[in-house]
Amino acid sequence: MKKWMLVCCCERDIETPEFFDTKEEAQEAMCKDFAYMLGLTAEEAKKIMLEGHDVDGDANIFEDYAWADKHISCDWRIFNMAGRV
Repeated sequence: MKKWMLVCCCERDIETPEFFDTKEEAQEAMCKDFAYMLGLTAEEAKKIMLEGHDVDGDANIFEDYAWADKHISCDWRIFNMAGRV
């Protein structure tokens, strides 16, 4: 059973959730989506997540969630499906 779920909502449209075995896999997918949205590399997005700073006040990414209000408004959230970790 997959233990982690990544949900993305762009402009009030909830995308189909993605499921992962580890939180790290879900974070990688979120970093890729966030990077694509902002025209960054996945490595740049991961660095922003680890350092905890925003992107020009229009976007930010954390361990469990991210948001971006650039061209369109998108939000990502990682959920633990197995209860406590």
